Amino acid sequence: MKSYLTGFIGKTVIIHSSKIFQLMKGLRILTVFIFALVVGITSVYSQNLLISKSTTASNNNDLNAYRKNVYENPPAPDGYVNDFEELFTEEQNHKLDSLIRDFEKQTSIQIALISFDTSMSCADSLDELGLKMANSWGVGQKDKNNGIIIGICSGYGHVKILYGVGLDGLVSDKETNEIVAKNFVPYFEKDEYYAGTTNGLTALMKLLKTRYRQ
Repeated sequence: MKSYLTGFIGKTVIIHSSKIFQLMKGLRILTVFIFALVVGITSVYSQNLLISKSTTASNNNDLNAYRKNVYENPPAPDGYVNDFEELFTEEQNHKLDSLIRDFEKQTSIQIALISFDTSMSCADSLDELGLKMANSWGVGQKDKNNGIIIGICSGYGHVKILYGVGLDGLVSDKETNEIVAKNFVPYFEKDEYYAGTTNGLTALMKLLKTRYRQ
């Protein structure tokens, strides 16, 4: 009986020990598997992160190279209105061009209207790019230096009127800034770019006509 009990107990202990051993072995395998899985996921994440950073750096380099090329080799002008951002329809573009053309015939003052796509320049360099384009295109009468640039970029929320030194005394920075704030911006804030541009152009032309003497 004792022997039986001992054998029974011993058998029970042996069975338990076997299960514990198998359980521990299974846990070790599971631990190794989980560790390998974590390492694998971490490795994949790290690789993807590196690829993402590499792609971003490559894209930034391409964008910077493109912007440099645009600055150094400005695109040829297409009339008085160069809508690189495609804010206007073809009909609107034609109307704005005609408005500016008629104004030049009356005053000899040349106006270049440029809408910039954000890919062409960073926000801080838009005015510089506009001046570069104007000089390259020959905006304004050479002997009068009376050219005007109206630069627009909806992507940056930017509108600026720049003018040649030949127009000093006829218009001031304060006045051009007021025209932008009162005539362009209220429409632009509603995405009405043609209406705002027409309104702003008209206000600028009206001001210049009251002061201009050929």
